[in-house]
Amino acid sequence: MRQWLMWFGLALLLAVPVGAQDTPDPFAPYEGIPATRTEDGAFVLGDPDAPITFVEFGDFMCPHCQNYHSVTEQFIADYVRTGLARFEYRLYPVVHPTYSSYTAQLAECADDQLMGGFWPASNVLYRLATADQIGPSTAENLAEELGISAEKLDTCASEARQFEVDLDLGESIGVSGTPATLFRTADGELGWAFIEGEMINRGGLPLEIIELIVNADDPESLLLVPRSMLAALTEPVTEETVCAAPCWFGITPGETEFAGVADLIRADSQFFEISEEATEGERSVSWLSYGSTINQPNFVLSDGDGLVDVISIIEYAPFRLGEVVEAQGEPDFALGFPDGEAGTVFYLFFETESTLVLSFIPAGEPFDAESPVIGAQFITPARMSELVAETSPVSWTGYDGFDSYLP
Repeated sequence: MRQWLMWFGLALLLAVPVGAQDTPDPFAPYEGIPATRTEDGAFVLGDPDAPITFVEFGDFMCPHCQNYHSVTEQFIADYVRTGLARFEYRLYPVVHPTYSSYTAQLAECADDQLMGGFWPASNVLYRLATADQIGPSTAENLAEELGISAEKLDTCASEARQFEVDLDLGESIGVSGTPATLFRTADGELGWAFIEGEMINRGGLPLEIIELIVNADDPESLLLVPRSMLAALTEPVTEETVCAAPCWFGITPGETEFAGVADLIRADSQFFEISEEATEGERSVSWLSYGSTINQPNFVLSDGDGLVDVISIIEYAPFRLGEVVEAQGEPDFALGFPDGEAGTVFYLFFETESTLVLSFIPAGEPFDAESPVIGAQFITPARMSELVAETSPVSWTGYDGFDSYLP
């Protein structure tokens, strides 16, 4: 009899799905915490009056994000639940060609059926992804755990596009992988943690750094907001304009003394690896910028009279060529140089502004207002006249003149 009871008990255990009793409640970590959305649709957890908001760009299919999720949950328990900070999640699907975007869409759509449903959905999706259980039946599995309609979830997912908004934001501020954690202070400006002279722009922030920021007397001093070094190109020239091309960062070729340029560059925490060189008849200062996604040095050159002669900026700009033309007017000339099989580099000459704008057209892509801007050179009027005479660029006839601009 005793042996029969033992086997009966074993049979009951075998009848229960493995791990069923160990499946965590996906709602529990977020219960009682306010869940809202930003004006552009991002998902936010926490007290609206919290002084700091940490912003994670994540991908459910990213192994590093899966590992970091436990840190995120601890952060929510320690700082979000206690009202010391808020948590904003940005969908950044970059790892898997199919399921990164699909899981992002499912998480967004869970919120449509269930107020605040994004958060337990993200919990389930991270658990499934970590167990390598993301596939065609993910919508059904997610719906079952959350108690929502799988049919509505899948229908909604085909239209969900919040991840596109988040991708655009991430690209504009230099997110290059997942996870990536930034933060906002009370004024809402988004930037990277800047600790002991170093910008932390790779990976999720560890809890000790989060604690340091939360407890700082002046959190703004630990925030670095990347700015485009090419912003002057899209500023319309008006009487109120402080520094329009060819002026850059308060430096104007042919007018600004070169002697103070290096100090101006060093004074901005966005710039690093600053170096000065002097050769016979020429001095230069070069640097890199945290705000640039092109790891090439920028530089300022002097002329023989101690004034700035050339300012060269290399950066993948957060705007397109059409925005430059809208602000500065049509260029006077253009000149294109094929770069092997990669594409074509174009130099657009804005003669009156003594400015050259660089654009790169990948092979097979059209040359139009959406073409990317990758740099600029601000020079003196005299140097612009020399350059036009030496290179004989082609008069600008619009984007349709692509072939005529090539040598």
